[in-house]
Amino acid sequence: MPDEVNHVPARSSLAASAARATTYHRLGDSLSPESLDGVVYSGEIMPSVPAYFLASDLVVVDFKSNPDLSGCAIPAFEIVDGVVPAEIRELQDHRQDVRSVRCNIMTAVLASVLATCGTTDFITEPVNLSNEMAAELVDGKWRVYSPREVVPFPNKHSIIGVGNLERATAFLRKLDSEYPKVGFELISMLYRAAYQQQLFDYEGCLAHAWVVLEQAQNILWKEFINSGYKKNNPYSSMTKDRRKNLLSDRNYTAAIKGQILALSGVYNDDLISKVDSVRRLRNAYMHNLRRLDSRQATEALHAAALVSSKALGERFHIFAGQSWGDPHFILQDYRR
Repeated sequence: MPDEVNHVPARSSLAASAARATTYHRLGDSLSPESLDGVVYSGEIMPSVPAYFLASDLVVVDFKSNPDLSGCAIPAFEIVDGVVPAEIRELQDHRQDVRSVRCNIMTAVLASVLATCGTTDFITEPVNLSNEMAAELVDGKWRVYSPREVVPFPNKHSIIGVGNLERATAFLRKLDSEYPKVGFELISMLYRAAYQQQLFDYEGCLAHAWVVLEQAQNILWKEFINSGYKKNNPYSSMTKDRRKNLLSDRNYTAAIKGQILALSGVYNDDLISKVDSVRRLRNAYMHNLRRLDSRQATEALHAAALVSSKALGERFHIFAGQSWGDPHFILQDYRR
């Protein structure tokens, strides 16, 4: 008997995604029951991608008008002899890649909102392929489809005002404009580091924090090689080949880049000390499996926040856990 042919229905392009925006906070200034499902603030986070902040503590990001982020429609197809047509597999892979990028963008939105809060004891789970929620605009209201029940938090918790949401979306627009792709990746990864620390996964926190720190340092290094060195020697010039070598040669390790940035005045003594400390923690874990404690993980998270703030030109910190209240971690403003 021949194999049965499986008919798979068409799937439309991806439209909007939703995520739990806050924990122990409320979005917007109005908490009246009639506004519970309403939009308290909306604003673009990047061209043709608006975010809608709902009074029910959810944020919806509408990707449908951005062709690079709306995913692709997959036509109806048949699985014959257990094989999916090659052109369909390509569309499925592309759709999956788009979903991953969207999850990073959604997590970056959560990070920017939390960064406006100042301090919080708990942050929500980063957005990933298993907890991303679909959203649809029905009769002028956003309907969110979640695999789990979405329950608004009680009114007793503090409020994230509209002004904070305006600053958060303005920060995201700046990242998209000045640091396309890498800016969202950095703050999304920093948020994930904070979440790992919250779960007492200190090694996971360190791994994420080190990636953030090194990538942010690479931004500073590139700026220094392209033009920053002229502050120390305004009459010097650099050939194209030499610049390429400085940017890509593996001999310029993270440690060497850090020391050069410190000698040139990009890092101050306090910051290079923090960077070196995290690098030693990372090496001790990667090479000798030396585990971390809570304070060391927090130091790594703090250093990553400081370097990324300096690289992105705006102070940006995500607070998670009681250790942020330690006077040892009083923030220093590293804006340039």
